[in-house]
Amino acid sequence: MVGAAVCFGIARALGRPVVERMVGAVPLAKTDSFFERYGSHAVLITRLIPIISFDVVSYAAGLTPIGLVPFLIATGIGQLPATIAYSVLGENLTSGSKIGLWAIGVLASLMVVGLAVKSRVDRQIGGRSPVTSTPVPAK
Repeated sequence: MVGAAVCFGIARALGRPVVERMVGAVPLAKTDSFFERYGSHAVLITRLIPIISFDVVSYAAGLTPIGLVPFLIATGIGQLPATIAYSVLGENLTSGSKIGLWAIGVLASLMVVGLAVKSRVDRQIGGRSPVTSTPVPAK
């Protein structure tokens, strides 16, 4: 949480040019489009999906109008399931493969939940395209 707040604060204080030099233009552009598409839910969604760069999201959030407190709340809620799963995995790693496999299953489930949340938010925002903001035709 402290690291996320520091990245957020750096971006807020120093602005886009500095952040772009730190994380690169391409990752920042991808994160920008994600924030544009998911709005206030973007931080929560990205925290639920463990393969998305934590720091890039924190820096990008600092460039948006989101406040520090809502950012930290979304980060905390989004990281809670993974933190619990990692703790269980770490605690039981040496006690047997059955528990370890269970913990890996929980991590995989967290990824599925993250993707389900992303899908639900997609439906709630009306399937709008991040570039044109026009409805995407149904397939």
